[in-house]
Amino acid sequence: MMIGDGEYPGPMPEEDVRPPPPEYQRPLSEDHSGPGAISAINRITTKRAKRLYLYDVGFKLKHNEIYDVGGTYTDVDTKPHLVPDLWFFFSTTTCPGHNYLLNLFVCHRRAGNFSIGIANSGEMVHKKKSNDRPGHSWMPDTLTWHSYRTSKPDENYHIKTYCFSEADLKNLENNTLVIPIRIDMDTMNTLNNDVIKQIKLNHDFSDILAKAEKADFTLISASKRQFPVHRIFLAAHSSVLRDIIKNQTEDKQAFLDISDNDMELLLEFIYTGTIKDILKKDCLTLLQIADRFQLHNLFFLTQFALVNQINVNNAVHIACMAEKYKLDKLQSMVFNFIKNNPKVLETDGWRDLDDVNLAKKLFQFMHTKKD
Repeated sequence: MMIGDGEYPGPMPEEDVRPPPPEYQRPLSEDHSGPGAISAINRITTKRAKRLYLYDVGFKLKHNEIYDVGGTYTDVDTKPHLVPDLWFFFSTTTCPGHNYLLNLFVCHRRAGNFSIGIANSGEMVHKKKSNDRPGHSWMPDTLTWHSYRTSKPDENYHIKTYCFSEADLKNLENNTLVIPIRIDMDTMNTLNNDVIKQIKLNHDFSDILAKAEKADFTLISASKRQFPVHRIFLAAHSSVLRDIIKNQTEDKQAFLDISDNDMELLLEFIYTGTIKDILKKDCLTLLQIADRFQLHNLFFLTQFALVNQINVNNAVHIACMAEKYKLDKLQSMVFNFIKNNPKVLETDGWRDLDDVNLAKKLFQFMHTKKD
């Protein structure tokens, strides 16, 4: 197994991890990790997790190994014997030019869905040890989110890689690295209800669209049909439409070479934040609209609608869409479906596939992912 390739046999016994020398070891009583800390010395419920605590990182970054961080649990108070929901670990890799990589992974011990928000930058604020207080190096609270779908227990996922310099290692010496994190379990299962409901709650202006109240701009479809709209909504949700509006300051109208149906879908999403009965829509059309007008949330909604539509006959087609629009999460899910349903390789979609790069990625996935 190559370090950092995303595979991991599960939480490792202590004897498999190279321990730091005594001068680097920190007595447990010195590190007051506090509530919300995921660490080797703290059992925390998943919904309360706020920070990853990585000890002796300055030493570990110079020794290429795999190290456990700790786990989160459904209920540590009444059911302490349960296995963790998630188990976090990391590998370290030394690179040319005195650069050091910390590759963060998670093992999902159950089947299901979850999302992780993790610090999006490796920049740190350092607080050195003083008196009886341990030193800490804090990453920023700004998070980037990743969603995962696990079909069977003990699947492992790469979360993020951070790069450190020699100067960083010096600042990390004798410090505990603190990485902000948030965890949301079963997010994909609730997509069609809770997530869409929340998005609609944030900006549902369907009444304004229907009544065309105080419209100050007009979009014209390929059939010459006119759609009264509001510039502020268009500009707020699409950088493409914002540029079009800027170039039409006098006419207060713009022609879009799209069908009436596509225009209605575009405006429905802009004004309501969702697409009604999205599971019944042509998802390819929605992806084309999202791509053309740079509607990132529409990409999000559509790819998870597609997850619920994957079957043996359309799996290759969906994989092609995921490749075209760079939907990594959707691609991973459809690859996993194909791996578990080899009859896909007997379909016309597979026989007609002419994307050599996509085929290579699929076979690499099937032969490197843990069974």
